[in-house]
Order: sequence, then structure tokens, then C-alpha cells
Amino acid sequence: MPKATLTSKGQITVPKAIRDSLNLKPGDQLLFLPDDGGAYIRPMAKRSVGELFGVLRGIAPYDREAERAAAQAQAVREALNLDEETE
Repeated sequence: MPKATLTSKGQITVPKAIRDSLNLKPGDQLLFLPDDGGAYIRPMAKRSVGELFGVLRGIAPYDREAERAAAQAQAVREALNLDEETE
């Protein structure tokens, strides 16, 4: 089983067999996920800016005023329904 040694600076070298099996290249980032008494190490997703182009197309920007107006309108509708039931 491949192993690595922690240096005095807190660094490790990922064993070559692991780098090869995960197709890791210099500059790739790894995610450390703590688990009961240990940790999992996973490569972070590799996405280029080109792959992300257009991902948010068609999604309207958040409009705080519209959200507030919708909440107020809902409150008024609920209040009117309660008033009608009590009469």
C-alpha cells in the first residue's frame, strides 16, 4: 500500500502510483476530508473557464426588492384569507 511521510513543514509527496492512478498533474488540488480517526484525500474537480462558459445563462440575477415585494404580497393575501374566514 502506498504511503507518504509528513515533513516538518506539513507537506507530503503523493506517491507516484497514486498520482498515476488519479491522473494528477502539477498544480492539481487535493481535498482532505476528515473521517473518524483518519482522512480521505480526493482530487478536486478539474474545470477550465471554457467549460464553465454559459453555465449561468438563463438564470435571472437575484433581485432583493422583487423578493421583498413578493413576500409582502403573500402576507397580504394570507391576511385577506384569514379576514374572510372570520367574518
